[in-house]
Amino acid sequence: MYLIVGLLTALTVLIFVFILLKFYEFRFFKQTETYQRELEQEILKINKQEELEEKLKEHYLFQSNHKVFTKRDLREIRNFFIAVLSDKILLENKKKLLSNEIIEKKKENEELKTKLDAKKVEEKITLLKEMNLTHEEAKKRLLEEYRGYVRNDLDKMVKEEEKAANDKKNAITNELNKLLINAMGNVSLLTETVRMNTVKTIKYEYVDVDPIKVKKVTDDFFGKIIGKEARNKEYIERLFNVEIIIKPESSRISISSFNTIKLEVAYNALNKIIEAVNDQGTHVLDESLIRKSW
Repeated sequence: MYLIVGLLTALTVLIFVFILLKFYEFRFFKQTETYQRELEQEILKINKQEELEEKLKEHYLFQSNHKVFTKRDLREIRNFFIAVLSDKILLENKKKLLSNEIIEKKKENEELKTKLDAKKVEEKITLLKEMNLTHEEAKKRLLEEYRGYVRNDLDKMVKEEEKAANDKKNAITNELNKLLINAMGNVSLLTETVRMNTVKTIKYEYVDVDPIKVKKVTDDFFGKIIGKEARNKEYIERLFNVEIIIKPESSRISISSFNTIKLEVAYNALNKIIEAVNDQGTHVLDESLIRKSW
């Protein structure tokens, strides 16, 4: 009778110690995992910001061979984009520091896990010796204990792992979305500002009661403004240092330049050309008239 009570008491103590060690081990690894996740997110943020900067360098506005913009214009645009993200781009040495901290933390985890495992094994051996069990009895008891533990907690462990993986995935996704939303928001603001301040549109259509004459004069005007082999169009672009897009099908001329002064000068010059054509006819539209409109 006393032997049975002793065995049950020893087994109870063994299970209690095992559960207590598991609890402390679980709490420690959870805290460490949270810390590692924060560090990994910080490094991920650095990497994504560097990727965004690389993408900005690939934007067509940054190509130095663009025929409309000067190198100075390109530098100003590029500096604006970089300034938008500068508050989020971290130094390279900080990234290295975070990487080293993660490595050290993982090393500490491995050392602690090894110590905990060794301590648990030692305590189990001591308890089994005190119970005076045979080798087979001790082996059977340990197998039953672990089978019961695995059977009862396997589902819980799987769910916890799935939840941790989903939380990590959601955290990374949210962080990426924040970065992209912030970046796209700033780029959208710049795009809208640039569009409003760098493009002017002129709509031309000859006014007359005869629709046939309207179409003829309008088509003749756009043919003259483009010129043979687009010479007049290219001459205007060189003279005013702007880009001209002529769309006869919609009766529109678009003028674009990042230099607002040049843009305004070209816009006024084209309006003067249109006035001269309306007063004197399309035959006056040549390089001489374009020079006079300057």
